[in-house]
Amino acid sequence: MCATREFPVPTKKGTSGPHRILVALGLILALGSQNVHSQGTPAGQLRSSAESLTQALLTLNVRIQSASSVEKPQLLNELSQLARARQQALAALLQTDAAAALLRVARDCSATLGVSFHVGSQCLSPFSYAQAIEIAQRTITLSGVEIAALDIGGGFPAAYSGQEPPPYHWYFDMIKEALTTLGRPDLNVMCEPGRALCAPGISLVTQVVMRRGDRLYLNDGIYGSFDEQRFIGFDEDYPPTAITLDARGKAKALSGEKRPFRAYGPTCDSADVLPRPVMLPNSIAAGDYILFDAMGAYTVSSRSTFNGYYPDSWAIVG
Repeated sequence: MCATREFPVPTKKGTSGPHRILVALGLILALGSQNVHSQGTPAGQLRSSAESLTQALLTLNVRIQSASSVEKPQLLNELSQLARARQQALAALLQTDAAAALLRVARDCSATLGVSFHVGSQCLSPFSYAQAIEIAQRTITLSGVEIAALDIGGGFPAAYSGQEPPPYHWYFDMIKEALTTLGRPDLNVMCEPGRALCAPGISLVTQVVMRRGDRLYLNDGIYGSFDEQRFIGFDEDYPPTAITLDARGKAKALSGEKRPFRAYGPTCDSADVLPRPVMLPNSIAAGDYILFDAMGAYTVSSRSTFNGYYPDSWAIVG
């Protein structure tokens, strides 16, 4: 049985929410997603220009192949799931016109003009840089202006617990190949490899102040050196090593069977807890230490003095 639904979707200039949903649905339907077909406006018309899109009144005729009729909420839910799958590519399509217009304006008031982008922190896909360079090239061509520099931003990853990023030469090879499509061998190309350079340069030594079962209370936490772990999108963990002191005061690594521990910081806030368990030897006790590696990026720069705690003791090794 075939059920057909028609949804008039008005969009007003300046209301980005319905505008984005409208274009997302149009693009997905035109791409011929499984069991969903567009009988309305082609995707080419949908993204012909931002001006026409914001003034459009579009009707999507959606045909659903189903054994029973499909109610509107269920249909919209299915379409929204497809829309989210292509959200990033869609955003790039929508922003190209605006970026090109900005380049033209900047050309008239800039001594030196360049384009920059950022693929996102801790990027694990070398291909993301090639995609971003292609979008930058499209924007430059559309603007009709010459640029003197291209900044491909940061995002080069560091190695954290349970996560081994691709080799850096994969990124460099992908970037070099993508840059050849610009046809500008003389173009000044810059990058910002902050995390990749800094993360391995600092390790943090914390002390276990107290242990209660599978809970460890440390002298550093979310408001200190672990600030970046507050962010939902940051799901990396710093590699831990448990250390104890022998009778002569000499440090040695703890051994034995490991188990997960919840690690709490020193402040009074219930949110001061690391988001994921830390795997440590079961023998760890109050007075022992935990060495966290790869903490050179966004730790020192983002720590706070909340509740009077501020990790600021340093030891230079090597």
